[in-house]
Amino acid sequence: MASDLPAADPVLGKSAYVLELQIPQPETARPLAIGHVEAEMNGLQQVELKQPGIIARLLGRKNKQNALLEIQNLLATQPLHDVEPGMIDGILAEYGLPPAQARHGLKNLFTTVLRYSVHDLNVSDKEVEDLQRLRTLFGLSDQDVREIESAVIHPIHRRELQKALADHHLTSEEKARLNDLVKRLRLPDEIAQAIYKEDATALTQRVFSKAVEDRRLSKEEEDQLAALADNLGVKITYDEASVATLERFRLLWRIEQGDLPDVPVPVHLQRGERCHVNIPASQYEFRAVTRAVRYSGPSYRLKITKGLSWRIGQVSVDRVTSEVLTLLDTGVLYITSKRLLFDGAKKNRAIPLQKIINFTVHKNGIQVEKDTGKDQFFQCAGDLELFGVILESAIRVSRK
Repeated sequence: MASDLPAADPVLGKSAYVLELQIPQPETARPLAIGHVEAEMNGLQQVELKQPGIIARLLGRKNKQNALLEIQNLLATQPLHDVEPGMIDGILAEYGLPPAQARHGLKNLFTTVLRYSVHDLNVSDKEVEDLQRLRTLFGLSDQDVREIESAVIHPIHRRELQKALADHHLTSEEKARLNDLVKRLRLPDEIAQAIYKEDATALTQRVFSKAVEDRRLSKEEEDQLAALADNLGVKITYDEASVATLERFRLLWRIEQGDLPDVPVPVHLQRGERCHVNIPASQYEFRAVTRAVRYSGPSYRLKITKGLSWRIGQVSVDRVTSEVLTLLDTGVLYITSKRLLFDGAKKNRAIPLQKIINFTVHKNGIQVEKDTGKDQFFQCAGDLELFGVILESAIRVSRK
């Protein structure tokens, strides 16, 4: 893996990474905890061999599981530099256990020794030598060792890194301590860089996602994000779609702070009145309408003379009413600094901002509730989110 980092700081260099943020994203993997291992030399302890069953004893068969247990006992009682490859091969051969079948068990033994070597967050020169010898004794491949180190050593570095990143800031002391940990764990620079980049990216993404989850982006939030990126040594970039989205979030935030736009309009405004936005609309009003008339009650016919009869019973008329939207007019809806102005084809109507007690933005329009009179619904096709934010801000500014 090629290094992205400056030579002066092999792990935590400034402006080391280019980070393209998305809206929004992930969560880091949970580090593997390293428990304390109590042992004299290398973390391995002597264990009792498993007794063979009756049939195995009668047939003179040995329990192959004991091969790995005997190897463990050998390594637990002798310094590694005194153990020869022939000893390991001899035990496997004695139990008739092929090296390929013993591979998983041997990797577990190597893992135990490695855990013991790093439990104090420091791998000494002697431990490095012993681990290298144990690898040779077991015939482990580079891939085997990489997998074991990934499960044992990498989580230690990640755990300490995440502790340092918990307050969203790395001090010079924390950077120095992390660099020292990398050296003491004998962690290759490219691995340390990859872990750092992953966690720094995840943290920056979380902070960014939190900032824009309300679809607003303030100057303070942008400054905090820039300071975080500078401290972590990452360079933030955005794709074209994200740039446009962020610009919208900035606009919505500015409008909410009272920075309302001014647009020229063809209609006549009052003195000192400003227009902030306009949109094509149809005006509707909620009106009660009778939906049905129902006749009910028992009845029967009573014959009086030939060709003449009475119907005796009861006629009941039920008025079923409901509120429906009734189209009043079509035209253009304006939000000004003083009123919500509808310039219709039939007539103009205005609702002073002071009289609007509530409004609701729907997918196809805006419902306006006044302090008196019937609710109005303006069906619109356009940027209703922006229209609603401008109306809310205009109402708030008008009441100051």
